[in-house]
Amino acid sequence: MLHKRKILFLISPLNTFPSSTYQTTECHHLKMTNMKAILFPLLAVVLIGTTMSKNLDDRAPAMVTFDDCDCQCDGTTYLDEHDTVQGNCQSADTSGRKWCYISSDINTLEACKDGFEYDSRYNMSKSYAACSSPDPSSDECTFYYD
Repeated sequence: MLHKRKILFLISPLNTFPSSTYQTTECHHLKMTNMKAILFPLLAVVLIGTTMSKNLDDRAPAMVTFDDCDCQCDGTTYLDEHDTVQGNCQSADTSGRKWCYISSDINTLEACKDGFEYDSRYNMSKSYAACSSPDPSSDECTFYYD
């Protein structure tokens, strides 16, 4: 009997008996099963999230108010050091949002509630909201000017 064990050891020098191979395969299968259990729900959440975000555009737009029609860009622009047009909704700031200068009259300042960064060169503040406001002569603002 002792002789047979030595032969088995010589034939299989790494001690890779069938039971250890089975354990390795079983362990690999468990790792793959655990990875799938995490990966598939995560993928499902991402797909559902991107699908639902497209449905958000289907909402009705907010009603236009008097402030929307009074919050208008002034049209002032300048070229920065990289020859990029700044202002009048032509470019975005570091937040990634487009902006424009708004006049300093009281009606515009009250209408554009998001006025920021007063610029003494032009005696004007900046606004993001003015970039998305409707044209005062558009049908959306006729209720105000009629």
